[in-house]
Amino acid sequence: MNYKILVVCLAVFLMVLSPTAGGIIYEGQASQKREEVPFDKEELEEITVELYITSTGEKVCMDIEEYVVGVMMAEVPYNYDAEALKAMAVAIRSYALRRVSRNEKSPVHLAAHLCDDYSHCMGYISFADAEKRWGKERTDVYYKTLEDAVNETEGEILRYGDCIADTVFHASSGGFTESAQNVWGVEVPYLVSVPTPDKLPVSRRIFSSAEFCELLLDSVGTIELSGDASEWIEKIEKDDKGRVSRIFIGGKVISGRRLREIFDIDSTCFEVTCEDGNIIFDTVGKGHGVGMSMAGADAFAKSGKDYRKILEHYYPETELTLFRENT
Repeated sequence: MNYKILVVCLAVFLMVLSPTAGGIIYEGQASQKREEVPFDKEELEEITVELYITSTGEKVCMDIEEYVVGVMMAEVPYNYDAEALKAMAVAIRSYALRRVSRNEKSPVHLAAHLCDDYSHCMGYISFADAEKRWGKERTDVYYKTLEDAVNETEGEILRYGDCIADTVFHASSGGFTESAQNVWGVEVPYLVSVPTPDKLPVSRRIFSSAEFCELLLDSVGTIELSGDASEWIEKIEKDDKGRVSRIFIGGKVISGRRLREIFDIDSTCFEVTCEDGNIIFDTVGKGHGVGMSMAGADAFAKSGKDYRKILEHYYPETELTLFRENT
């Protein structure tokens, strides 16, 4: 097949469609208990991934490598550097196989290992669905680029000790990634804050005072907001990386993470100001901030780091290994 180089607008188009705004959901956020289960290499060699398709209600089975390409189609801008794409392939494969090795089958998705809802597991787009969305020519180029990254890392996963690492990731960070401890209250040795070279513009969200009040009342119940809107926010506390940990509003104390959810802002790395009665959030980064920053991985790759070094940076103390031999 003759793969043509497409114009830059395709890259932008795909980035807009990429659903990695929040990053994947960390398995421990609903509970602070972590039960590590050593993976069985022989068992995983023959593993089939069970995937629940939310749009049809069907459960489909596929090889792990096919699954990783489909997740890459949904989650990763194809115009990233090749080494960044390889790093993402390893992270996605590891995250998926961790679920499979622990035999986690949520009733939310018909007892399948995973679903294609990025807010619950990871996004997934099949080749056929991609063709319907973007056309054959665009899909051929996109798929081939991502498939190459998957093939070149075939069978590779990150492990911590005898267990597959919990390789969460997010779209971008504001200079530093976050730790699992700060975000989910669970200490994970390889999910710690590290510097990251992301360079992204600030995003802005503006709410009228009425909208601000309504959203808060709907989320936290009774709250005292009267007088000038510029005086509603009493105090903001940040951690040593500049992320909002707590904010004091109308006699209530709200975590930065909860506020992010309430107002649907991109990250907890934000500033709040009041102008002409409007409440303004200026935010750096996108997602929960834990694990690998996709934008940071791309910046590292463009500066000359290979995917192994990128993974080593974002998941310290983990080891790159094969869960099965390449075919």
